[in-house]
Amino acid sequence: MILTVRRFAQARPHKMKSAAIATAVLRRAKAARSRYARTLERALRRQFPDWLLDKSRLSITMDLERSFSPVYARDCNAKGRRRSPCWAWGSRKRRPRWNASLTFALLWLQAAVSAKPEHLVEGLRLYVRRNFCHSQVRLAHLDHSAAKFQLFEFDDRESLQAD
Repeated sequence: MILTVRRFAQARPHKMKSAAIATAVLRRAKAARSRYARTLERALRRQFPDWLLDKSRLSITMDLERSFSPVYARDCNAKGRRRSPCWAWGSRKRRPRWNASLTFALLWLQAAVSAKPEHLVEGLRLYVRRNFCHSQVRLAHLDHSAAKFQLFEFDDRESLQAD
């Protein structure tokens, strides 16, 4: 149900959606993120066959402790005592804000370093949609002596391509 209401002292009407519609929209968005994460997992296993995911699957759940949104898929690839945190966003419907996405990815890198300090964290693997033009420009300004940053373009209809 959609209601059209007018707020006091405002000329334009405002539309309100019922909770049932909002819940259905959220359910579809979560299903789309889950499909994207599973497709990316398969691509990661093909691209890096010697590396394993820390957890069995990429996480798309909300992590309120670290302020991680369910919009981003994340986990760490592991090979022995080496780890490489992975951070991905790939919604075709919503255009992610690159600055916010990169900030959260760097927070994920820090979380990976502090979670298992006895492991060697090599750097951060970022996965973005194809033709996401800001990616390379912003990554060029990071301190590459502190960590190795790898950027991959990924479209869930295709395979991974390194930039």
